[in-house]
Amino acid sequence: MARRLKPDIGLGEGIKHLLRSGLTKTIRDLGSVKTDPDTAILSARKRVKIMRANLVLIKSQRKNDHRDFKADLRTTAHGLAETRDLQAIVSIAENLARTTTRATDGTTVEAAIALCNLSVSIRQSLADYQPGEQTLVEAISRLNQWRDWIETWSLSDDPTPYFEAYQKIYHSARKRLSYGFKTSNPVEIHEGRKLVIQHRHHLVAFSRAAPDYFASRANTMRSMRRTLGDYDDLTALIDFIGSDRPQLSALTEEDRLLITQLARDTARPLAKTAEEETRLFFIEKPRPHRFNVQSLWEFATQDHVSE
Repeated sequence: MARRLKPDIGLGEGIKHLLRSGLTKTIRDLGSVKTDPDTAILSARKRVKIMRANLVLIKSQRKNDHRDFKADLRTTAHGLAETRDLQAIVSIAENLARTTTRATDGTTVEAAIALCNLSVSIRQSLADYQPGEQTLVEAISRLNQWRDWIETWSLSDDPTPYFEAYQKIYHSARKRLSYGFKTSNPVEIHEGRKLVIQHRHHLVAFSRAAPDYFASRANTMRSMRRTLGDYDDLTALIDFIGSDRPQLSALTEEDRLLITQLARDTARPLAKTAEEETRLFFIEKPRPHRFNVQSLWEFATQDHVSE
């Protein structure tokens, strides 16, 4: 899947190419769900996230298409969400159990056993949550229509609207995470993390303009994304344990309490680390940051024109 824009190709055509490439690969993934569900669903959902990030860049030019395409991508992702969310809980539970079994505290070991029981229960039920044939057929049909329609779009090569959209995502991520950590609000932190992921995809899209600069930003972001992801995973596990999902029938009430307490104890120091890492990553104010990145892109573009 193409993820990087080329400075020697107009931005309008470049964005169209990224979106159409993403659609082609997502359609291929959806066609493989029945034969390799774990890999295909994970891959399709990642591609949808990348397309949604790139779609933000053209919002000001094609508002109606942005709204409708975003809605169809959300519908496609939701059709895969049940399976992927359960897969994620399995991974979170098993990772926490592996970390926990190194401890000698009896209560902690009991929590690790409960996590293993939860993992087994979810794995046994995964086959019941595979997306149906009709869901996949409808999703592929919608995405094929968008792939054809995007080819007809006329998008500007002026970098200003694209980098204004870039700035908005940077600003929103910065603001939401700051507020989330200040108020200890996991929902705000979760939404902020989603915006961080979109910002990362934007960095990747423009990275050919100045590979060293963007590589440095990516390296700085890597630790922050990992910490935010670990914290978000633990809050998702806590929410799952507090639900009435049938997979929880394998656990006693005491098991639920042990897992919840362990997840909270593990998440607490992660939140402090993530708050500091995000503060340092977003230390540059949105407008100056946007103009720095836009200047790098415009310089790279002029360099190719002069050749």
